[in-house]
Amino acid sequence: MAKTNNYLICILAVVACLFGDALGSKQIDSGLRLSDFHLANKQLTDSEIPLAIDILVRESRSLIGVKEVGNNRGYIIDAMNRLSGVPVGSPWCASAQYYIDHTSIICRTTVKSAYVPSWGNSRSPLIVVWDQRWKSKGKRPFIKAGCKFTVYFPSMKREAHIGLVDEVSADSVDFYTGEGNTSTVAPLGSPQDRNGTVYARKKRRVDSVRKILCPCELLTVAEKARFIPKKK
Repeated sequence: MAKTNNYLICILAVVACLFGDALGSKQIDSGLRLSDFHLANKQLTDSEIPLAIDILVRESRSLIGVKEVGNNRGYIIDAMNRLSGVPVGSPWCASAQYYIDHTSIICRTTVKSAYVPSWGNSRSPLIVVWDQRWKSKGKRPFIKAGCKFTVYFPSMKREAHIGLVDEVSADSVDFYTGEGNTSTVAPLGSPQDRNGTVYARKKRRVDSVRKILCPCELLTVAEKARFIPKKK
């Protein structure tokens, strides 16, 4: 059943590619290749993780340029929100990330929610590999492509924006993102940064985000030993 659903999602993505512009959305070239399907629904080895990350990043990049038609609306944006189980017209940054996880066929560990705090709370299946508040304890940030990041907005008193880590600089100070419901021109941290109109690739500083979250599938054996507590 899981494999059937994945193939169906891919067929829908192809339909979106063909008819996206006519329905008020950018045409999408899905990041998936037929050769990617051997990684579906399996435990990844350390050697397979880089390819899995590449699939996620390609899927994210295929969405770059998707733009709202109306307020939080558009063919692909509506599909994202429906997939997350929220009404069309809802804020969609988190829905975009669930859409990527779902259509990429890689991440079984994901969060079906359009509410950003749900992705990094104690009930989330994602592994918190960095929290900005750990900096005061002398810990160094950990970040890798394929992870999610969240941004805290003091005006809302919560994490209110989420995206995908697309690429990390060699010194792990800056990283490039894939994020929806954002703006390519508004200052980072502004209201439009989390409530814009497009899916975009942007540059952020690691120390500007609240949390880095990683699905367990994308953690190597050594990273799992570091971040996942052993069961007693």
